[in-house]
Amino acid sequence: MKTLTLALCFTFLGLAPTAFAQGMAGMEGMDHSGNSQMSQKLGKAPLGPFKKTEYWSKRRQFKVLAPLVPTGKGMASFEITVVARDNTPASAATITSASYHMPGMEMQLPEVQVEALGDGKFRFNFPVQMDGYWKLDLHIDLGGVKDVATLKFITK
Repeated sequence: MKTLTLALCFTFLGLAPTAFAQGMAGMEGMDHSGNSQMSQKLGKAPLGPFKKTEYWSKRRQFKVLAPLVPTGKGMASFEITVVARDNTPASAATITSASYHMPGMEMQLPEVQVEALGDGKFRFNFPVQMDGYWKLDLHIDLGGVKDVATLKFITK
């Protein structure tokens, strides 16, 4: 009965139930945490420069250098450098949390994996499963000075 009701609703709205079902096929393996088997099957996301490669934190306590960011779908793996106001590497910086989202879209996304490389450098790994405008929010602590920097990128 539920299938018939769903099919009737889509028919009423002018949508083809089979097109909806085909679109939902990619959702197999999704769980409530936002993790999926699909993210494990993604290839490597291409990297390239965005129009902006330096991002000041909100209160201008430090800046983040991101010469390469994801430019397409896939498993994103890229590095950034946190620098102090005098442009020296902030080797004591830590990233206390990192999350990404598409502005205006509500979706549950997997965690961003952060790896400290030393000398203010960090590597991020996370799946980008659709094209569009993305923001990566980095909560940074530099010797007790806390601030948030937001990197932006577009995947096509």
